[in-house]
Amino acid sequence: MLTMKPSIFKYEGHNYLIPFLLISSLFFMWGFAHGILEVLNPHFQESFHISKAMSALTQAAVYGAYFLMAPQDGLFRNGDTAKG
Repeated sequence: MLTMKPSIFKYEGHNYLIPFLLISSLFFMWGFAHGILEVLNPHFQESFHISKAMSALTQAAVYGAYFLMAPQDGLFRNGDTAKG
């Protein structure tokens, strides 16, 4: 007799397949947007008539947000990841 393996997307009677797919697709889109930024940067310089310095500042702002938001994230979590 064949027994079915329990689904990894079900836990305590709840189906988590849809939230998993939504979050996975958001991470993919986020990564794609950051990857395409490097490719589109020269085209943005030409289209918006901005200098290389202004373009570099734009990229610094995008990646600087990670540096600025990390301490606040640590303050709100208080080192306790068990809360979720």
